[in-house]
Amino acid sequence: MRYHLNENLLNEARKVLKNRKNIFWIVGGSCSGKSTVSKAIAQTSGLLYYNMDEYIFGKYIKRYSKELHPANWAWFFAENPLDWALSFSSWEENNQFNIAATAEQLNLFCEDIQKIDKDQAILVDGGITNPAMLARVLDTHQICCIKVEDDLCIRIWEDCKERQPMKEMILQLPSPQEKWSKFLDTNILMNRQIETECRENGIKIFYREDKTTVDDMANEITTLFLKKIT
Repeated sequence: MRYHLNENLLNEARKVLKNRKNIFWIVGGSCSGKSTVSKAIAQTSGLLYYNMDEYIFGKYIKRYSKELHPANWAWFFAENPLDWALSFSSWEENNQFNIAATAEQLNLFCEDIQKIDKDQAILVDGGITNPAMLARVLDTHQICCIKVEDDLCIRIWEDCKERQPMKEMILQLPSPQEKWSKFLDTNILMNRQIETECRENGIKIFYREDKTTVDDMANEITTLFLKKIT
């Protein structure tokens, strides 16, 4: 099944976010260190920390509507959501789903944001597969991307202890090795898509190498963002 972008949801999100100059968003592919860096920045800057993945994969689930959020509803209410997410016939079909899902997730994010004091600066951690959608509703100067090379991303997924639970879940699916390979391939394609969309939309990209420290990356991003509100 193909999923389609709901332009009305994006328009509503734009109305909420266009005048919010104190919302900052760190995007990036898997294993880029978004969460570690975001938490470090939030702890030292006074920004309210909003972990988008925690909401997408947790707190949003009971709020997904079959009518308003059909892409996310189909995914999270599938018999096996993980197997469902690895069952797209092509990257193009997968990416089309991601675009639709992103608009739906932004709809729920905006519901939450309207309940927070407008003077409260917010740092949003990840959750965006398609930064071009985010750039349509939020000033690109309030967005940055952390990028890691493909081989480092694969190495982290294969070797990092913290990533093993995902691998173990995938290896319990039908055709486990095929699904694991597809998962890794999809992650690389998504990482490249994120980088491409950031470039095309003028979003600042920070490149993280294996030896890049959390403090160094956090300081660079803090310098970029905090000068917008000081």
